[in-house]
This record gives sequence, C-alpha cells and structure tokens, in this order.
Amino acid sequence: MEEAAVALAQLHQSAPLTLKYWPARLAYFHSLLEIGDFLQAESVAVSLRETNEPWADYDFRSEFLRYGRDEYMREVEIPEGVANILSCVLKPKEGSEDCP
Repeated sequence: MEEAAVALAQLHQSAPLTLKYWPARLAYFHSLLEIGDFLQAESVAVSLRETNEPWADYDFRSEFLRYGRDEYMREVEIPEGVANILSCVLKPKEGSEDCP
C-alpha cells in the first residue's frame, strides 16, 4: 500500500485535474487512509474539495469516520441525521436512545 501511495502521489501531483484521473486520486486518498497517513489524506481531500469539479461533493469525511478518525475533515458539514447514524454505527453506545 505504501508503494501504491508513492506512485499515486506522483500522479496526483502531475496529472491535470480532470475526471479521467479521479479514480486514481480517490485510490491515492484511500491508500493514505490504509497506511495511516491521515494528515496527508486530509490534505488531498481538501485540495480536491476546493475545486469545482464533480468530485468536490464526494463525502471524504465519512471515509475518515470509517477509520474512526473523526478529528479530520471537521470543517466539512454533514447533515445532522447522517452524523447521528454514522456515530451510532462507528461508536455504538449501549442503550443510547439516539440510535435507531
């Protein structure tokens, strides 16, 4: 995974911001999550969200939540209902009335 991250990093830095390279950029983001480089993953996610491209709406924050890293992408708002459901799934609290 680390080798993939290095190769994809080079592509991310040199390839134009077009839809053609979105799968590779997403793979780069996920490889960073897999190797635990959450700070770099956040940097990649923020750089992609700041574009006006179709992927700007991709839910990067939920990917961090899947890894139990809710401290990343906090500036990205998600609907309260979705946040509650994700919280219940990722960190269930026994007997919590807020969880469906």
